[in-house]
Amino acid sequence: MSGADDAEAVPSGSADGVNRRSLLATGLASSLVAACGIGEKTWPLNFKLRVRVHCDGQTHEGASVFRTVFHKVSSYSLNQTEKFWAQGRGEAVTIDLGPRGFLFGLLGTVAGVDINLEGGHHFSPLGARTYTSLLPPQMERGDAFESGQLFDAVAATTGERDVIDWSWPLFVRFENLADQSSARFVRLPGPSYRLAPQTPAEDLTDAFGEDARIERVTFETTNEEPSEQVEKLLPWVRELPGAKPGLHEVGWEGQPLNERFGYGNYVLNSVSG
Repeated sequence: MSGADDAEAVPSGSADGVNRRSLLATGLASSLVAACGIGEKTWPLNFKLRVRVHCDGQTHEGASVFRTVFHKVSSYSLNQTEKFWAQGRGEAVTIDLGPRGFLFGLLGTVAGVDINLEGGHHFSPLGARTYTSLLPPQMERGDAFESGQLFDAVAATTGERDVIDWSWPLFVRFENLADQSSARFVRLPGPSYRLAPQTPAEDLTDAFGEDARIERVTFETTNEEPSEQVEKLLPWVRELPGAKPGLHEVGWEGQPLNERFGYGNYVLNSVSG
């Protein structure tokens, strides 16, 4: 890898650039790598992703806590193309907007949803690019990733830090939480979108009122435990591709939006404890 911008340590378990291919469950892959003993140094990081949404004259807040572990690949490893690999636990961000319903900030990407922002547009807790805003201005992102200083900088961070817009989650809502086919992609003002056919979408203001806006997206280090709310609100998530170990097909961009979701868009679970 040449730098942090293109450094996804492992797929998020979602449709993260591989929607048209079979996905190997991240937990299984990570276990195999760990069993080979190729990890040289590790960076355990607990952080909270927080999303604040203005709606109906007040601010609503949702947050998700992640536990991630980045591993530096040993020089003795047979795999010399990857500098790091990663594991993690956590879930999509849930924002309760009261009578307006829920807004969900997904993990990873979704086939047929492309946003014209630098480096694409998605949030991946296992992607080094997510953390680059924490680096001191004088530190080159590529060098910081190669040396591991990027993760040292994240671990030393205190307080809330703003997430760069191209690392914001993709947002969706459901007209009926019990019905995954009622999913609607939510467009934010500003960026331009390319949406595949059969992608039901609406503007944030159409979905949640004319004053609705994303006020701020931040992350901060924390000692809190990983969040466990999504599967309680959306129990059908447990049946999505990737929920169980093995190979799973995630829908391609020509299929209905709900068939393009994988378990990893909602839940990340590749590390125990």
